[in-house]
Amino acid sequence: MIPLLTALIAGTAQAADITALPPAMRGDVGLAYGVKVVPDVLLEDDTVVGRRRAIDHTITYSGTIGLTDIFAFEIALPHAASSRVRFFDSYRMAYEPNQGTGTAVGTDLLTSNPEIHGTGLGGTRFSFAVTPFSEDTYASRGDAITWLMRIGYQLPDKTNIWTFDGGDRGAMDGASGMVLETAFSTTNRMSQPYMGLRYDKRMPVRMDIVDKNGDVAAKEVQIKPASTVSLTTGLEIELHKNHAFANGLGTSVSLDPYARFAWRSAAEIPSGVYLPSVLTMTKNTLVAQGETSEAWAGLGIKWRIIEYLDWKTTAEMGTPFAYKVEHPYEVTTGMGKLGWQVGTSLTFRMRDPIFDPPVQ
Repeated sequence: MIPLLTALIAGTAQAADITALPPAMRGDVGLAYGVKVVPDVLLEDDTVVGRRRAIDHTITYSGTIGLTDIFAFEIALPHAASSRVRFFDSYRMAYEPNQGTGTAVGTDLLTSNPEIHGTGLGGTRFSFAVTPFSEDTYASRGDAITWLMRIGYQLPDKTNIWTFDGGDRGAMDGASGMVLETAFSTTNRMSQPYMGLRYDKRMPVRMDIVDKNGDVAAKEVQIKPASTVSLTTGLEIELHKNHAFANGLGTSVSLDPYARFAWRSAAEIPSGVYLPSVLTMTKNTLVAQGETSEAWAGLGIKWRIIEYLDWKTTAEMGTPFAYKVEHPYEVTTGMGKLGWQVGTSLTFRMRDPIFDPPVQ
């Protein structure tokens, strides 16, 4: 963590990262990597029946082109380098005739630690973003805020975490989706407060559930992945700025403390993915997963190495709230387990006059 701030340097109005778009006929090319680790416990009637840890390594390739000063086209390709759910200290699910379903209370400890692991590309995302109010573009008319609106679509992907393809399991939900987002930022003398609201709508996807041996376990299953709504608020603070650095290319360092709250809808998914043991009667059949929420707090540090290159690093801590893992079983997740995630990104900013169209 950065030491206590000793100086705050004010600059000219410039949109915070969450609302920033490249100027007309300029663009950004980005590469981002992040790792997220979330441990939790599995409870049945307040009895611990298992523990698990989700570990995700994600790389995102992205590009943005400014079509005008306030309108941009964006493309992103997510790549799950590794997505893993590890179970340990888990108990076998056994049939309970009085309940007509399964229980893991009082059963045998599993002799091995099950694990779900997948990797692969996700569907390509396309989006358009517009800033009808902008402190940069419309400074002459006195705009005091920058307001961004975004609409996007993600293509479906054949590989996913629910099924095997050629002996390998994917890592994402395989569904298409839509994104709606709005964000606001403003600039005062020392900082840029901002707020963003995002809705990720995941569409139902129909597929065959294939096991690791290549056998079809269930045909034409319609999976309904969870959708999410997230609210982010933060404060970008400029710590240092030097316009004369590198013969006028300039450099700056900024700090970004932020908080994020997200709600995840209920879902319909194949049984046996997020529990270490299920009954044969439910495995690979569709089951409902309960809705949940999560809260995170983070800190970002951005170094604009020169005008054309940004390097940003973030660190977060947070926790998901309890939810029911699969509706046939009285198993829920616990509360109070802290997860963490860190990320880093490089963004090449095409701002040089060489990118201008030729003068006629």
